[in-house]
Amino acid sequence: MAPAFTIRLLSERDRCDDFTAGPGQEKLTEFFRRYAKQHKRRSSSATYIGEGPGFIYGFVTIVPGVVKPEHLSNEVPGLAQSYDAPVLVLARMATDERFQRSGVGGRMLREVVFNGAITLAQNYGCVGVYTDAKPGSVAFYTKYGFAEIPPKAVDPNATTRMFVGLPSIRKLLAPSVK
Repeated sequence: MAPAFTIRLLSERDRCDDFTAGPGQEKLTEFFRRYAKQHKRRSSSATYIGEGPGFIYGFVTIVPGVVKPEHLSNEVPGLAQSYDAPVLVLARMATDERFQRSGVGGRMLREVVFNGAITLAQNYGCVGVYTDAKPGSVAFYTKYGFAEIPPKAVDPNATTRMFVGLPSIRKLLAPSVK
């Protein structure tokens, strides 16, 4: 069960140096500690944090982007092939190692990324969410409706391109009917 926490945009006053994503995730830890605030100041990305009493439980960084339509032809039927498809890019996401597998990532994915994609679609256009998933994260993203998209990398250590369309996101966010 996820600990109680609030989600908000990263601010200049936040202490990022206590966050660690754990072994094998050093690049995510480094990004959050050293670069997330710089990106915010430059308006090159938006980083949201999950914050509890005395801790940052996790973060997610998003940016608007585009994907070549031929990569989404199976996921978005009828997509125009003459221009790139607008998407919300999940650039980085990590949970502090002390809170992994507690639901933090899933909640941040739903509340920040999926709700962000719906808002982007309503205001500017967005067909879904794209991410480059690390090998150990593919199962997590698959659980939330993401599917691998071409081209598939030959290198087993490479990231996997993944996408989830707006119809799937809306279903995942819909309140359950009882």
